[in-house]
Amino acid sequence: MSRTKIPWAKYSINPLRVQGGGFHCTKVSAGCQNCYAERMNLHRFRGLPYDNRKVEWKVDLSCFDTLPKRGGGIVFLQSMSDLFHFDVPLPLRFEIIKKAGQLGNHIFVILTKRPGLARYHFGEQNLPDNLWLGVSVEDQQTADERIPKLLQIPAAKRLVSYEPALGELNIEPYLQYPPLHEKYKLTLGMDEWWGIDWVIAGCESGTGRRLAEIDWFRSVRDQCLDAGVPYFLKQMQINGKVVEMPLLDGIREQALYY
Repeated sequence: MSRTKIPWAKYSINPLRVQGGGFHCTKVSAGCQNCYAERMNLHRFRGLPYDNRKVEWKVDLSCFDTLPKRGGGIVFLQSMSDLFHFDVPLPLRFEIIKKAGQLGNHIFVILTKRPGLARYHFGEQNLPDNLWLGVSVEDQQTADERIPKLLQIPAAKRLVSYEPALGELNIEPYLQYPPLHEKYKLTLGMDEWWGIDWVIAGCESGTGRRLAEIDWFRSVRDQCLDAGVPYFLKQMQINGKVVEMPLLDGIREQALYY
């Protein structure tokens, strides 16, 4: 089944795989340090970490068949790796995105840490209306590197996944403000302006998790509220434990799109 425990999605599927089973990626920043997907797949590669594997990519579109034919929901597309990894052959991406676009009853969310490659890819095709594109960021540096590239891609919705949160974050310049914020567009050197439509935030979980300050989540929440942008607090550390969809200041701000 394609049901997922990820609280902001109803389903997750992984059509992009590697020969012999499993998934592949490589680490690009501090947020990748404790990658859950790598931990889950180490045994398939006899203990070899991502960066030391030789892989052959393949696409298995049969996982789309596990999604309901009627009704709909948010589908996390390629949750176990990065669809825009630089080694993935371009035709395989086209195949996956074309198939997702044919299932208009579902919304497919792609998260990447490589928005520059995503921008290159989508420069050659139109995005399906049911495809939402997002970047994963962990601190201010990665946000400032990745979000401007994302905003140059005219996806139906653009989102930021601030997880694992490893530092405080100011995303106010990137939120979907009206044209009066022309100064931000000029600062970013962008010809057109598309803002962030949705923000997901969460602490790191699992073995070796690093601490996240509550004030980081509070600040991002307030920035989103001021801009009228939906904000979803996925998980937060409370008294040393990871709590899913917690109360923050007595309020559960869980703005979802379904």
